Amino acid sequence: MLIDENSLATTIDNVNEALFRERPIDNEEKKAVSAWIADRFGKPRSYRGLFAPTDDDYKNGIRLFTGEKITSGAGTAHILSEEAGRVLLLLGSDINEKVRDTLLSMLSERDTPQHPWGQWCCGTCTASLWRHFAAGGGNRQEERMINGLKDITRCRNENGRWKRYPFYYTILALTEMDIAPARDELRFAGNAMERAFARLREQSEYEVRKKELLARALDRI
Repeated sequence: MLIDENSLATTIDNVNEALFRERPIDNEEKKAVSAWIADRFGKPRSYRGLFAPTDDDYKNGIRLFTGEKITSGAGTAHILSEEAGRVLLLLGSDINEKVRDTLLSMLSERDTPQHPWGQWCCGTCTASLWRHFAAGGGNRQEERMINGLKDITRCRNENGRWKRYPFYYTILALTEMDIAPARDELRFAGNAMERAFARLREQSEYEVRKKELLARALDRI
């Protein structure tokens, strides 16, 4: 079963694993998991009225699909909200109008008519936002991603990585963004990805995911 009644994070991770591996999810399970995630929408302790983590998520912290740990309450709530919205889109849920409107209300604080906002408070939250955009969340998705990627370009360092952006989770987001600036960033990180690929020993599920992710990303450059 994809649903973990005690954890929004684990439920999302289970769905993401199936999607990443292209494992089929039957229609009944899609409906069940979509309904369970949708029921978290707007509940107390949610981020900006989006999806509320469970008590266990707040107590234990969460791990991103690529293994990075998130321990802050705000980070947990925001990232899970972006991931939940993305998952519901990919599962074909009909709650997406509410999610879109809530997301746009949040983004409108920084939007201008000429400049739709494409980043958030930190690199991790921004990468989760890009994943949501890439799946069709919000509006003016391509413009938002292009504008957001201007920040990551400024954050490049000499090691082929980025300041403030978590390496693997950012690579994951970039592989989902079918736009030229995302491919440019993957090319920038090419040597760093090759070095990381050689070091990974696949001793945990996260390392297995990372190695597969790097192989896919290197194929795109």
